[in-house]
Amino acid sequence: MDGVPQDVPLVRSTVATKEAALAREIMDSSYGASLRLSGRLEGQEMRLARTDVDRFTIDDLVLPGRLRFACDPLSRPLVTVTGRGHLGIDCRGHSNHPRPTTPLMTPYGLPYQVVSRSAAMRVTALDPGLLHDTLGTPAGERTRLDFLELQAPTPAAAQLWQAATVFVSQRLAGLESVPSLLSGQLAHLLAVTALSLFPCRTPDPRRVDSTDATSATLRRALAYIDSHAHRDITLADIARAACASPRAVQQAFRSRRDTTPLAHLRRVRLEQAHRDLQAATPDTSTVTRIAARWGFAHTSRFAAYYREVFGHPPAMTLRHGAPRP
Repeated sequence: MDGVPQDVPLVRSTVATKEAALAREIMDSSYGASLRLSGRLEGQEMRLARTDVDRFTIDDLVLPGRLRFACDPLSRPLVTVTGRGHLGIDCRGHSNHPRPTTPLMTPYGLPYQVVSRSAAMRVTALDPGLLHDTLGTPAGERTRLDFLELQAPTPAAAQLWQAATVFVSQRLAGLESVPSLLSGQLAHLLAVTALSLFPCRTPDPRRVDSTDATSATLRRALAYIDSHAHRDITLADIARAACASPRAVQQAFRSRRDTTPLAHLRRVRLEQAHRDLQAATPDTSTVTRIAARWGFAHTSRFAAYYREVFGHPPAMTLRHGAPRP
């Protein structure tokens, strides 16, 4: 395999103002739509602290006073969790006024209205393409995602989202850039969690033509994975390279390799991490850093995968390097 994983920029920014007119400009530019803010900040500070990583952003947003927004359709889905105060959203005649700590999916691609009162919240914006990639939606079927529910259904679901966002924030803490594969894994974690809380309508499943799940399909998929494992690739990317649907590619891997495309991708990256550990020393690198380079966000899971394949923990390889002939 040629190439090594690259880093993607991690941009942190903070803006704050007590001026309502400037607050309107900040909100509009931050979310890419006219939000038409009205109301008063009541002499308090509106504050937005953003972490921007490739296919998602995480904002800590404080909206003082009593504010209203008449929002144009957004280009990205937003998951909002209010820590204190009140936030309510009205869309298509339905009102959503969740309790604090309950994740709320902001309507996507539709106009809506917001009312906030002394609200402090965390807002996670997700790339629609990321959600489609996670769903495995074929390129020709990628329409606006239509979420069936806008509020997390249970306290357990709310805790699941909280755990995911805390984990992502912890993995990004102190970093100025992020290995592209780690960024992709963190984005995928947020996407999977969001889709489990907020299911959406998807195209009717197609019947898989077994003639598509051929050895040629598998061969093209394997070649693509082997040459692109250092990049942030998805099942949809693998399927396009294999000239087949995602379902056909999955069937080809199951029937001919007794595995899945993404499990094979993980194995290829695990072997690359093994080579890097052999070449490194404890003075120049760490297991966590090498695991992150190859897209393993959970160091403990990486260690478990590694031990299963190589028979010993990754730290042992790092300490002793490549085996002597």
